[in-house]
Amino acid sequence: PIEDSRRLLLSTPGYVIGSRVGPGPPRPLRLVHYEGDPAWWTIEPDPAYPGKPSGSRRAEPPVWMERVESYVTLRSRARRLAVYPLDGAGTRLNPLEGRFVERVDEGYRIHLQAGGQDFSPWYEIVAE
Repeated sequence: PIEDSRRLLLSTPGYVIGSRVGPGPPRPLRLVHYEGDPAWWTIEPDPAYPGKPSGSRRAEPPVWMERVESYVTLRSRARRLAVYPLDGAGTRLNPLEGRFVERVDEGYRIHLQAGGQDFSPWYEIVAE
């Protein structure tokens, strides 16, 4: 059971989209109305393929990931919980402390993707 686990990997990404290919610095592709219809959305057309209503679904690097501030409540009998954001290689960044990891009834409430933290979609949670 999760509440008995001593180490967990938590992933909390928002949507992910590729980059616009072309001159200039990379930028995220935009979502646009499909052929002008406000009820439908698609990826902006690619100038390399004129006449196509949408861009490729294949993500060109770098990819852009939405940051979603959130709270996670973890039921645990652990005396202490350490929460580490991870970089793209899985290396620990500065641990979340203080107001970001709070003791609540039967566990912990973790505030993720908040200002003052190293942003990451991946977190290592270690129960002691």
